[in-house]
Order: sequence, then C-alpha cells, then structure tokens
Amino acid sequence: LDRSLKRWQLDIDTADMNLGVMDSAYVYDYLFTLVHEYGHLISLNIKQMEPTKDMVQDDDKGYLTSEGYAREGGYLDLFVKEFWNGRLMDDWRRIDGIMEEDVWLDSIYAFYEKYPDRFVTDYAAENPGEDLAESWAFYVFMIKSPQDDWTVKNKKTNFFADFPELATARRHIRTRMVIYTTKLWQNN
Repeated sequence: LDRSLKRWQLDIDTADMNLGVMDSAYVYDYLFTLVHEYGHLISLNIKQMEPTKDMVQDDDKGYLTSEGYAREGGYLDLFVKEFWNGRLMDDWRRIDGIMEEDVWLDSIYAFYEKYPDRFVTDYAAENPGEDLAESWAFYVFMIKSPQDDWTVKNKKTNFFADFPELATARRHIRTRMVIYTTKLWQNN
C-alpha cells in the first residue's frame, strides 16, 4: 500500500473470481491465481526487499524490482542468482527495455520460446518476480515432485522445498484448498 512494503492489500475482482461458480476448472484457475499472488506477498515484503528510490539497476545492490532491491539471501535474491544469471538475464534485460507494448509482448513470447525448459508458463518469462510467483504456484499445486525430470523449470518448482516455512505454507494452503473445494462440491 506504500513504499515501506510493510502493508499489502490483495484485491479480488469478483468479475474474475466469482466464488459462486461451481465449475472445477474455474475454481482451479482462481485458486491458482490467489496462490500466485501470495507468491508475490511472500517474496516482495519488507523482510525480503530493501526499498529504494533507484530507478536504474545497480548490479552491486542485487536485483531491482519496482518495490526495491531483493535482500541478500531472500527468496527472490536466491531465485534470481540460481535461475536468472548470465545470458538469460542479459536477453531479458534487452527485452525489458522495449517501450512499445506490442513489440514487448512479441519479444517476451519469443524469449519464452527460446527457453522452453526454463519456465513453467509463458507468463513466468515476463520477469523474475512473475517467474518466482508462477513457480511457487506450481510448487503448491504439484501432486508429486518430478524427481526424474531435472529441467530448469522443475528445479524452480522444487526451489521452495528447501525453505521449511514455505513447505509449511504449502501444506497449509493445500489443506485449506481441500476443505474449501470439498465444501463447495457438497453444497452444489
């Protein structure tokens, strides 16, 4: 809600998330969206980010978002260092500087297609923060870890398992989703 990163608000547009709809695909989509957005809350809060007025990336300070710099050792910092280094980051930064929306959209999709084994969705290729949030949502929704498939996108999904607090959050979210969807289907 402000530059301090201490207070956040998650708004839900009921046109996009109608809790009265009983269609399982619709319910899955809005639950996935909520988990994705929660991924932003856990990775962009004051414990994870250092607020700044900087508008230009200073690599000596870490990865810069509109919220600030990812704190050393924070989720986004570690995620960027592990999965967005070298050529991938260089390619993305060239695209991120494109101002014309249509050209940017085409370029971002081409970027996704250039690295298909690195992103869980095409939306994840938009920037490291969206990549983290999408990967987090896949981690929460994943039934079984793909132990025999160690593509970069699967390593990203498993990244969160190394943090006990995130594994606990995953269990809690999954438990609540089961309770919610079970009640939803019983009331139908």
